Amino acid sequence: MKNYNDVLVVIVLNANEPGDELITAAAKMAAGLIHRLNPQNAGFIDFVDGDGMIHHRVSSLPIQIKAAEGSESIRQLRRAALRTHGVLTTDFVRSMDENIIRGTPYETALPHDSQLEYRGLCLAGRTDVIEDLTRQFRSWTRAVQPRGSLVVNWP
Repeated sequence: MKNYNDVLVVIVLNANEPGDELITAAAKMAAGLIHRLNPQNAGFIDFVDGDGMIHHRVSSLPIQIKAAEGSESIRQLRRAALRTHGVLTTDFVRSMDENIIRGTPYETALPHDSQLEYRGLCLAGRTDVIEDLTRQFRSWTRAVQPRGSLVVNWP
């Protein structure tokens, strides 16, 4: 059986963005990253509860949530990750939500990277490589209060 501790997934979220929009961005990025992973590498497990009900396709991969102080630090992390062999990424920028709502998702390709406001970046790869890339970001804690009314408390 594959040792899933060899693979780490990290979601880095822009703490300056509204909390409810960060949750949406994190979910969309994670779904996109799972799509890019080979299903055998995603570590999915079906759980059976005491009533015999199956809880399908829960990933056994370790996932960390980290906070960025703004879009620029996520942009720099993305550029470093893209230069690193074996690292998969998905990202989410503010205009993606706006264009998806309007029904024009492909317009997000028009602005230059320097003009994009990053909500987050999701990375997967060898644990040591991902830890090294994301070392500068702090873990998402109660101290992180995203802009907006939603407060997410993760230990």
